[in-house]
Amino acid sequence: MANAAICVPITAATRSGSGKERMVETSKKAPGEGSNKQQAIKSSKEAAGKKQSKKKGAASAWTRANPRFNYGQPMLTADELNSAGPATISLHNYYLKGCAEKKKDILVQFRRAHLLRSLDKECFLVGFNDLYDLFNVDALDVSLLRCFTLSMISETKARTVPVGFLDPELMSLSTITSDISYVVNYVAKAMQKYVKKKLIMFAHNTMGHWVLVVVISKWKKVLYFDSLRSQARDHKQLKEVLNEAFISYCSLKKVARESLQHVTKFQCH
Repeated sequence: MANAAICVPITAATRSGSGKERMVETSKKAPGEGSNKQQAIKSSKEAAGKKQSKKKGAASAWTRANPRFNYGQPMLTADELNSAGPATISLHNYYLKGCAEKKKDILVQFRRAHLLRSLDKECFLVGFNDLYDLFNVDALDVSLLRCFTLSMISETKARTVPVGFLDPELMSLSTITSDISYVVNYVAKAMQKYVKKKLIMFAHNTMGHWVLVVVISKWKKVLYFDSLRSQARDHKQLKEVLNEAFISYCSLKKVARESLQHVTKFQCH
């Protein structure tokens, strides 16, 4: 990825399962005291503002370790790996090598421009236990969605596709519940930054489920793509964030303040 140091590519998963019951309000553990990774991660968290609070009704974008994950053991059988393809095999080999070296995660570094964050360089961790969920299509931790977002940023840039992306960690319901004003400011700045883009996309976690949200400022519309649309979801807080951010954006652009239209009838597969 251009200008982003991701140690190993995050690939498509290969098996089916369900893990949304493992979405919890917790945070990833940083490496031991005094490590460079800990300092970098600490700086990233401080730049993001307040920690996510454990308020009732705010599902977390982080996941518990899958009880079926056994550290150091293969995550897939040989047949499953062969059918998954070379990229998955490469990532699986990286995991096994990391375990042999007593590692527990992958360090992902990115620049401010990628996700419009506060520091010039920031980072996060992808736990090996989260890779198990990826390979087995179980609960997707926010770290995996951030990797996918960075990958999409790189791909759209290479193909000159006019799309902007937001950080799924900041756009999760738990972060919004913790500090809504911070998220409103973040989205308003993004709308200004991406003024020449045709649309802005981001993954939004609400009640343990990921939804794709597309903001088209020119059309004053927000589209919600939900693979489980049959289940009723309350997007009230997210709508509040986007509406306030759009009003702020209109004020800065000195154009008429108009309301966004939120469309939730789209279904993605």
